[in-house]
Amino acid sequence: MYETCSYFEKAIESYMEVKKWDRAMECAQQVRPAEMQEILMQKINKMKKEAYIADGKISKIVAGGDLSGLELLAQRGQWEECLNLSEKQSPQVLNKFLAQFARQYIQQGQFKETARVLSRYNSPAFQEMLPVYKTIAQDVLATVNDVELQILREMLQKLVKNLESVVGDKASPIYIEFQKYLMICHLLLLKGTCVTNNLNNINAKLCTSLLRYCKDIRADKAFLDAGDANRKVDSNDMAFIFFNRYIDLWDAIQDPDGNMIQENTDFEGTDVPVPYEIPLPEKNLLSESERD
Repeated sequence: MYETCSYFEKAIESYMEVKKWDRAMECAQQVRPAEMQEILMQKINKMKKEAYIADGKISKIVAGGDLSGLELLAQRGQWEECLNLSEKQSPQVLNKFLAQFARQYIQQGQFKETARVLSRYNSPAFQEMLPVYKTIAQDVLATVNDVELQILREMLQKLVKNLESVVGDKASPIYIEFQKYLMICHLLLLKGTCVTNNLNNINAKLCTSLLRYCKDIRADKAFLDAGDANRKVDSNDMAFIFFNRYIDLWDAIQDPDGNMIQENTDFEGTDVPVPYEIPLPEKNLLSESERD
């Protein structure tokens, strides 16, 4: 009735009260002068947005072209909805919110879940995200959990494939670094498969090969596993060398200041990192009695 009588402001108020936003907007478009029309349209959009937020219908804000709804979802930690809606916008929008999500989850120590989500969105390769991928890879490789390794491998496979097209040079340090992480992950999972299926000879070779990566994986476990694996196939000389280095590392972890590893003759001329390049974990895997 108000609209029929050209009482547009009253009509708009009535439409907004019953949340008929399209009718309110149609009514506002009839208002003159243009300045008043613009004021009323802004008011309608503001009230509509507030109503959607109150009703939890933030997706409708985004659907209307207002990407501030994505920021609101991110602030609330509603990442699944935020990322799903971001994916429908553009790769740039998705990458922006993936980076925000990843930073928050990495700070919370949720490396596995971060890797799972990044993999779900095809592990996009852009500069801001590379430190995140590196942090995830280093953490998962150091802890050696088969479930996490499988998730990491899937994430890295997609990332390396994307890097091929983005970087365009397999000799690039960035490509080489993440290809290395993928190789380590693959070897660790193969090692687990060999142990499960009693493939002792292959396992001994894998464990020995993994020693070249002991700056990236947990070094004391790598040497302990290599010793055990070689002993099982009667490569006792190799086992003795690896067990000795494990004991050196055990002592260094127990007393970092008083037990610097000096002797490296057994590994000279190999690609096994020298002792001072190997990062030490905070605690030993085995107690003193278990070690002996």
